Amino acid sequence: MNEMTIRLERNGAAAVPGGQLLLGYAGNRGNYRLRIEQRGEWKGLTVCAHWHTPGASAATLVENGVLTVPAAVTAVSGVGCITFEGTDGSRTVTSADVRCKVCANSGTAEGAMPAPDTPAWEALVGLLGTGGITTAEKRELLAILRLLAAGNDAAMAAYDRLEALWSAPQPENKTTARLSLAVLGRMILGRS
Repeated sequence: MNEMTIRLERNGAAAVPGGQLLLGYAGNRGNYRLRIEQRGEWKGLTVCAHWHTPGASAATLVENGVLTVPAAVTAVSGVGCITFEGTDGSRTVTSADVRCKVCANSGTAEGAMPAPDTPAWEALVGLLGTGGITTAEKRELLAILRLLAAGNDAAMAAYDRLEALWSAPQPENKTTARLSLAVLGRMILGRS
């Protein structure tokens, strides 16, 4: 979540670092939050933000000093503004416009997000778990893993366990082999 601060100051001034809000690119949603600091006559008022952008004309309340930018505001690129209004029921304070900008992009294809590729270690463990490699391939893999584990005592211990499993004449326990390989992979990659 990108968080930016707007200070509501005396005499209706609204200060934004940099002079305007840059709300990324068209199509972003649920990505921006504004922290609203109420000073001077704004203290204690209920504050509403009025959005005037190419993507939206909307009003949203500031809750606990925070304002989530509506998805409609970043739906369309262009320049717009926000005007703040605060009230306690008997008086009203209105701010100057705060400029905001949503940058243009070429858009994205409609449809579902493609599924991520299977991480290499996960694919390897899956392949080993289904008995998908030959004894010769196991020997080649062990040679590579031994090089990778060199100098890392914990990884070498996991390598030794895997090598013992694959060298044993009895049928191997696929679950144990998968776990040993997964442990070895995490150790080589520096993960715990």
